[in-house]
Amino acid sequence: MSVVAATMRCTSCGTRLAHDHVDTTCSPCRRGMIEHAAEREALVARAGSKIKSVFDASGLYGVAESLGVTPVEALDVLIRSRFVPFVSERRRALLRQLVMLGGSSHVAAAKTLNISRWTVAAYRNQLGIDRSPQLTHHGG
Repeated sequence: MSVVAATMRCTSCGTRLAHDHVDTTCSPCRRGMIEHAAEREALVARAGSKIKSVFDASGLYGVAESLGVTPVEALDVLIRSRFVPFVSERRRALLRQLVMLGGSSHVAAAKTLNISRWTVAAYRNQLGIDRSPQLTHHGG
């Protein structure tokens, strides 16, 4: 009788992992993640005052456009820069999901996220989405 071990795969790229590998991500993917995080941190350090002025004028989407990153990455930059406060990982996850919903109405976003439409409106206001030249009023 032989014992067959389950094959572990990298959660990022799907490459087969060695049986003694303790992480769920392969080394090349992990290195890429670390380098990407370091680039974002350097970006925040270099452009702090510029980010603040763009955020005040154009909100989240203005920051994303200015930095050449996705809106979700811009949200991470704003949180790390402390321009957008966050209390918990749950709220951070909600903000990320809200940004990914794009221009959906407050009501539709509220149903998707299982929060009130007033909370959606407050979060969008904190993110400066109403100041964004790319999106119009969300209503609802």
